[in-house]
Amino acid sequence: VGGDGRLRETDVGGATPLCLETEEETSMGGSYGVDDAPWAGMGTDDQQYLLQLKRKEFLMTSDGQRHALCGLIDLLYAYAYDVRITQGEHTVESGWTISRLSSQLSWLEGFDS
Repeated sequence: VGGDGRLRETDVGGATPLCLETEEETSMGGSYGVDDAPWAGMGTDDQQYLLQLKRKEFLMTSDGQRHALCGLIDLLYAYAYDVRITQGEHTVESGWTISRLSSQLSWLEGFDS
């Protein structure tokens, strides 16, 4: 290694070194930076399109709201169990665990009360 920290051929006995230091930084991700990638965010055209969409209002009866709320509680209990068992670090089996514990997902069961 020379005084500037770079390998030279004479440093490895005349053989070509396996790894050379370079002056410029290279990345494995291609020519896009993290913020420059086209998939990193929406453009102004996309934002304008979303702003022009009409708002839809979904009317639910009180029975429908109760049914949706009970289903949500069922899913939350299954999720809370998984968080408690895995200590907040979900595993590859977390989806399976939640789908087995939630009767709404495993048996397509609906709740009214």
